[in-house]
Amino acid sequence: KKRDTFFSLYTNCIEYKGNFIDRQYGLASLKNTENKYYIIELPENFFLIRNYFTIRKNLQKIPVNFIISNKNLKFIDIFKIHFFCLRSLFELLNILKGKNFFIINNINCRDILENKLIKSFFGSIQEQLLRGLALEKSLKNLHCDNFINCFDFHPQARAFYYFAKNSNVKNVININHANYSENNIFFNFNKRDFSENYNNYHCPEPDIFFSQGERYFRFLNKIFLNKRIYCLGSLKPELNKFPIEERKFNNLNKSNQIFTILCSINDYKSFVKIINECEFKNKTIYVAPHPLKKLETIKYFHEKLKINFIDATKINKNELFEKSDFIIFGDTSLGLELALKNYKVLRLYSSEFVPTFDIDDEIPTATSKDEFLKIINGEQILQKTDQIEKNYFYKYDMKGSERLERILNELK
Repeated sequence: KKRDTFFSLYTNCIEYKGNFIDRQYGLASLKNTENKYYIIELPENFFLIRNYFTIRKNLQKIPVNFIISNKNLKFIDIFKIHFFCLRSLFELLNILKGKNFFIINNINCRDILENKLIKSFFGSIQEQLLRGLALEKSLKNLHCDNFINCFDFHPQARAFYYFAKNSNVKNVININHANYSENNIFFNFNKRDFSENYNNYHCPEPDIFFSQGERYFRFLNKIFLNKRIYCLGSLKPELNKFPIEERKFNNLNKSNQIFTILCSINDYKSFVKIINECEFKNKTIYVAPHPLKKLETIKYFHEKLKINFIDATKINKNELFEKSDFIIFGDTSLGLELALKNYKVLRLYSSEFVPTFDIDDEIPTATSKDEFLKIINGEQILQKTDQIEKNYFYKYDMKGSERLERILNELK
């Protein structure tokens, strides 16, 4: 029996010094390896077939013992879950005939929400239950004390927490991997969601939380009064492919400016809309897409952006950042890291879109053409680096995995 089992998506893993490890856990996967397992979930699509030999090669580089969760499902499991969901759908349709459950703040949202609820029975619920059941069977096979994950409260997290607890693992531990924001709907939960007194169908939750920064730490302490909650810091920067160097100069260039755009998964459409409105003539624009949406992001910029840009995927990032007058971002944590290193960063989003980050005064933020032009033509740009470090990184010292290992050693 080993102490820790880490859940990992294959697509989250990267090569680091000859090892294939999950970037969400930083260097934690390389510490005390004789006491750790990985549960790996492989993608179940054409990616698996197309990259079969590469995947086999990468799996051999994982520095700890591992099992593949997908292999634990049998045909009878798939049949039972699909039959259960079909029966539940008919029960739901019957219930919906009698009452409108979609009145929110005296607004009838039935046309939108009822359709969304029904559609969830055509694939997404089955997927969550199957993945959760595969996780439960994997944990029962491994017999570990701690199940460690980075689910936060993303849509599929509740199913994973439910099935993980069914496995009778001692501690279900969540490591926060995304920047906390009230504007992200999956962070909008309250005490009643987890109260057995309020609802028989209360939400399953982890036993122990590790937050990246103090902002999420404070929020968790308001919700989970009897849980063990620790401020850990961000683990991902420990595996940065390039150490982010301190910027050497701060002078703002007002002509022939160079912009580098850091794209996350869903924020880049705002960038295109506002930049198009500016009708720039003498700007050089580099676009750095999110690793999981490279092709889709670059294709969108080619189709929608009215001026030429350069794909920054294969460009040396430190050299690019150093020569950039401004670095534009939305919710990617790399933008926050660069602010700590004295780079001139700003957040950009169109007010037509819902931002996936908090609107505050830590980072200069533009929501329109006029606000954007005012920032880039100003004399200086103000960033509250001390506040950014505490709220999002706790300590930006690349020692988060050491703190994690020390706390895991002390758990009982």
